[in-house]
Order: sequence, then structure tokens, then C-alpha cells
Amino acid sequence: MERNDSNIVVDQVIHADWLVSDFVRSVVEIVLGVSVSTVIAVLGIVGNVINILVFCKQGLTSSVNISFTLLAVTDLGSLLTLLWWNVCGIPEMLSSGIPFSFGEVKHLSAGFPHACFSRVTSWIIVHVLLERCICVLSPFKVKTILTSARTAVVIALVYLVMILTLVPEYSSMYLSWKFYPQSNRTLLGLVLTSSWARFKGVSLFLYGVYMLASFTAVPTLTCILVIVYTRQARWRSGNTSHSCPLTGRDRRAVKMVLAVGLVFSATYSFTVVLIAIGKSVPGFDLVGIYANLFLICFTISFVLDASNSSIHIVLYYKTSSKYRESFRSLFQKALDKF
Repeated sequence: MERNDSNIVVDQVIHADWLVSDFVRSVVEIVLGVSVSTVIAVLGIVGNVINILVFCKQGLTSSVNISFTLLAVTDLGSLLTLLWWNVCGIPEMLSSGIPFSFGEVKHLSAGFPHACFSRVTSWIIVHVLLERCICVLSPFKVKTILTSARTAVVIALVYLVMILTLVPEYSSMYLSWKFYPQSNRTLLGLVLTSSWARFKGVSLFLYGVYMLASFTAVPTLTCILVIVYTRQARWRSGNTSHSCPLTGRDRRAVKMVLAVGLVFSATYSFTVVLIAIGKSVPGFDLVGIYANLFLICFTISFVLDASNSSIHIVLYYKTSSKYRESFRSLFQKALDKF
């Protein structure tokens, strides 16, 4: 069957945004999107590699360690794709002579994978919050309810569902060599298939649905966890002669999860607002009359996204004495030199 394909030039879109000039957009994209975001991403990549090493050293026998390890792996994927997105936007890369249409290449090789990793991150956080809620509500049954095998299966299903949401986009567009008349060159760029019009925006719609659902779940579960944990703390202080239903390890895990949930809610709230604006304000998109404002807002969103994926090592180190011990043990020789 013959495939009816067409060309698209993503980085040659003419913006008609009367609120923000092309110059202002370019400056913001370079300062925030390339410089600041790249520094955060590089630090986050190092931090998540350390997180993986620390949790593997502790052992992947508990559900919480499996969840945090897979969260670190997902954050690592999110930051690596974001770093590639930023590299594609460096002015020197655009004028390097490499036969890529970088604006189009990054759309398919970095944009969609990064969005997928971000969705997986959000749902892993939902899962660990739900686990801790079960832990504090039913502390004596938690070992039978939350097993390492069940945690691994749940997160594997999260990955599968989120990857499947990309099928409409990847089945309707691909990267191939094509001729660009404006530069009189053949470059690697984005090509749309005949099915693109049918699938246009499906993945973005699913991204919005899953993101809004997870964003609603995270603050809700965080509030439940705070309320229940506060009651447990009061019960513990008023009943010092009785054993506390939560072990020390459980309390440390609750503190870590609460910190992760609060940071997620703070950093992703801006993205959720943008999704809502995009659905309610005509022209607030990549090719609309507010295109430059749209691009600036999502550049800020990417910086916040990178911050969320990079800060977990700080949260773990501050809230968990066991993490600090494992961290110091892992890097003891290096720390001794200082």
C-alpha cells in the first residue's frame, strides 16, 4: 500500500503574537530554555544516578525502595530527553551545518518522549502516595497489601499505558530526509503521513487528561497523608507507653513521600494552568495568535519540570537518615578526601 506523506516545517512557523515579540521569545528561550534548564538538567542527571545507586545499595526488597528507584530512572529519562531538547535549541547548533532541522527533530525525538516520562513520573508519585496512605491507615496489613512484586507490576503498567498514548503520534509522523527550498538544502526533518489529520492532537489531549488526573490525585492524597500522619503523631505523643503502629522506617518513608508530593504539586501547577488556558483560550498554541506567549510559558514549564526531577536527591537527603547513611557509605572514600 502506497503511503501518502507530506512535509512539515515546524521551526519555520510565522508567529503573529502581538503580545510578545519574536526577539523577546528568543531571549527567554535561550536564557531559560537553554541555559538555566540545561544546568538544572545536568545536575539532576547526576543526582538521579546517585539516587539509583543509593537505593540499589539499600536493596530492592521493599515496595518503597522499588518505587523510588523507578522514580529516579524515570526522572533520569525525563532529564536526558529535556537535555537533548535544549541542545537542539542552542544557536550554535542551528548554524553548525549539521543536516538536521533541529526544530523538527527535537519535536519527535525529545518532546514526546519527555512528555511521556513526565506522565510516568506523575503517576509513580501518585502510586507512592497511595502506598503511604495505606501504610498509615492500615499499618498492620501493609506487608500483605504492599508487596515488591505488586509495586513492580503497577509501575510497569503505568509505563505501558503512557507509552501507548504516543502510538497515535508516532504512527502518523516520522523523521526522514527532505528538501527545504528556503535553505536550498536536504535536511533530516519531520514528515507527516496521510493519517496525521485523523490523529492530530490525540497524544496532547491524552497528556492533558492524564496530567490533570494525576495533579488532582497528588494534592488529595498528600492532604490525606498529612491529616492521618498528624493524628498518628498526636496519638504517639499522648500514648508513650504503647507501641506506635508505624515503625521508624514507615515514618521516614512518609516524610520522604510528603516532600516529593508537595514539590510535585508546586512545580506542576503552572503546567496544569497552561493546559487549562490552552483549552479555553483560542490561539494559545504553537501556531496561534498567542504563539510566542505560549512558547515562553512552556519554556518556564520545562524549567519547573526539570526542577521537580532534579530536586529529589535533596529531599531524600534531608528527610531520611537511612538515605544519608547509605549515601555516605557509598561515597565514603570520596568524602574522606575532603
